[in-house]
Amino acid sequence: MRIEHEVDPTNARIKSVYFFVFSAICLGLLMTLGIIIYSQYVSGYFNTDHLPIRPNIEVADNMSFESSSGMLNANLVLDGIGMTYTDIKLDEILLSEGQYIDTDHTYMAYSFYFKNSGTETITVDYYMRIISTYNFMNEYVRVLVIQDDTIYQMYQKSDDIDDEPIEYENLPQAIEFESNTMIFRNSFEDLKPGEIKLFRVIMWLEEQDPDIAKNTLSGSIECHFNFSIRVSELAHESQPYILLNNPSKLWISFRTTCNIVLKMHYE
Repeated sequence: MRIEHEVDPTNARIKSVYFFVFSAICLGLLMTLGIIIYSQYVSGYFNTDHLPIRPNIEVADNMSFESSSGMLNANLVLDGIGMTYTDIKLDEILLSEGQYIDTDHTYMAYSFYFKNSGTETITVDYYMRIISTYNFMNEYVRVLVIQDDTIYQMYQKSDDIDDEPIEYENLPQAIEFESNTMIFRNSFEDLKPGEIKLFRVIMWLEEQDPDIAKNTLSGSIECHFNFSIRVSELAHESQPYILLNNPSKLWISFRTTCNIVLKMHYE
């Protein structure tokens, strides 16, 4: 004989209500967590006053930053080697943006802007180094860096100490490369939000340098001008996001480095 159990409709409704309430609570918690993580991804690091802090830097070849990015490139094919500082049309370069082309001589002349586009004051370390070179071009290249059209610094590889001292004419005072690959290193401290720095880089093959005679058939050089927010100010950068009781520990990193690639060669 089969015994049928009668289902209490009241208990069934109660269980259904509990199930839907529990499901709604879980869904709400998941949505809240998702909104918090997403908002931090968009807004960055939040301080205790709930004001967004977004470390961010960018570069552009125009003052308006209409096409800003984290990387810029400039390439030049030389039509010959051998010129000197007096051949450079400096007045025209100081009025230009981006890559300047001289119709009389070929040399690299590139102007760009660097900007703290974040919301906090930062320290920025920057350097210029040689990535690759061919046929001794690093031996006789000259690198003039102009900052904000007021600070002029010319760099060169040190001359061989076994050679006779060289008396260069009509050249700025030279600063020797820090090493065979590092041209120079420097930094900005207390760079305010929205602050912009202008750089102009001029590279040419100096005809007075005796090393220019080592190879006149072909050569190339590639240099990188790199900017980065000082690591000590990005203590949480290595962690994509961290949820702790203190909302100030929620961190999402933004662009912290920029690079300008400069290449020139002849053949």
